[in-house]
Amino acid sequence: MQANPSLSSKVLAWLKASRPASQSYIFLALVLGQTMAYHAQRRWSWEVFFWVTLWGILDQLYIVYANDLADIEADQANQTATIFSGGSRVLVEGSLTPKELRRGLIVVLIAFGCVSLWLSWRTTGWITPLSLLSLALLWAYSYPPLKISYRGGGEILQMFGVGFVLPILGFLAQTKNIQTLPWEEVFYLLPTQLACAMSTALPDAPSDRAVGKKTTSVWMGESIAKGALLSLHLVSLWFSWRHFSAPNGKALRHWLLLPFVSLLLATLLAKKASPGSRSINLMIFFSLLTSLSMIGIHAFSYVSAAPLPIRP
Repeated sequence: MQANPSLSSKVLAWLKASRPASQSYIFLALVLGQTMAYHAQRRWSWEVFFWVTLWGILDQLYIVYANDLADIEADQANQTATIFSGGSRVLVEGSLTPKELRRGLIVVLIAFGCVSLWLSWRTTGWITPLSLLSLALLWAYSYPPLKISYRGGGEILQMFGVGFVLPILGFLAQTKNIQTLPWEEVFYLLPTQLACAMSTALPDAPSDRAVGKKTTSVWMGESIAKGALLSLHLVSLWFSWRHFSAPNGKALRHWLLLPFVSLLLATLLAKKASPGSRSINLMIFFSLLTSLSMIGIHAFSYVSAAPLPIRP
């Protein structure tokens, strides 16, 4: 039996609007926090992991749906969108209407609220304010009266949300207290998180400039922004190298070759990487790979000493 073409096109439109590739940012940040918790207490709950992962999926859907609705003017003006930037394009292309996307956003928010309350009840009450904070950060990023992404602070806000709030939430969900959180490691990875946010703003510089959206690529200039984000990656890579200098961490140092090579390739591509070019797609890919692989290595370092046990 052949599927209804209109139904299949709608399913594909919703899949495109959901931007599943961007789940990796949220997922790895939450995993990092949870593996830090495992290292601190040598206990792990797969039930908590499931609910935190579901929380992250819903949080990411809220972000991409709400951003598409907020940035429709900039997305319509964008002629240099990539798979990493420029929104999902479903509203621009007309495959979904704003009304449909708003309804989807409402469903996601209801589900997110239910999961947040359940996770808060099962773990710690701190999950509720952190969940509200994650919603507020996106609202401050894209919506009036703040619209921080239009005022020059969007990437900083993104770094704070993904690099700070999410690891803390993951840590608290597994431990129920924050006293043993290794704060220095959270701060080690903030520069690469900021670089990640700056990378995805690069291709949209012409349209952002046209609509008055002051991303780092607009107010710094594209060349300076590229140099800055590559330097930020290098800072986190240097911190990571030092972090694994202890005898029990030296075995993991060779894994840092992956983010190092990715950063090197991003640097080599940077000169020719201009909005609309193939080079900028490759540069962003290697920039994101630098960040995600570094975070993944840190998360792995916390569970490499022993297998994860299961607790109720």
